[in-house]
Amino acid sequence: MTPTASLPSTRCAVAAHLAVSAAAVAAALFLAGCASPGAAHTPVAPVTAEAAGLKPSTAETAATAQWWKALGDAQLDALVDQALRGSPSLATSRARLEQAIALSQVREAANGPQATLGVDATRQRYSANGLVPAPIAGNTYNSGTVQATLSWSPDFFGQHAAELEAA
Repeated sequence: MTPTASLPSTRCAVAAHLAVSAAAVAAALFLAGCASPGAAHTPVAPVTAEAAGLKPSTAETAATAQWWKALGDAQLDALVDQALRGSPSLATSRARLEQAIALSQVREAANGPQATLGVDATRQRYSANGLVPAPIAGNTYNSGTVQATLSWSPDFFGQHAAELEAA
């Protein structure tokens, strides 16, 4: 058997490999198209006093914002000032709440089915003066790999529910 006699069978094998790779890519794209991103989360729109139909004057706002000062107690003033310095603003509280909701949604998504897809394509030239046998030596070959993974971990003993509750 001469080295040139095995080339047509090698070409057929490469063509068959490319056909299988193309079918695997098509199947992976089809499965990826079935994925659902989940329900959309719309943040709560802030309501201003004007939108609620209220129009407080600046004098009323300033007077009612520090109502405890009307009591004339220096210790109460110091305690309220300390509490206000340590408390977060509404924007900070809202940001923390949205972060907690996002972390909870990430934990919930991690408990559902997971799909991954990996594609690798390589073009390699084999040296004619190396350890590679004669039919391959001195030629350039293309190879491709497609890997698709689908996994799901059912919640048999309530571990996922406990993780979601903790999140």
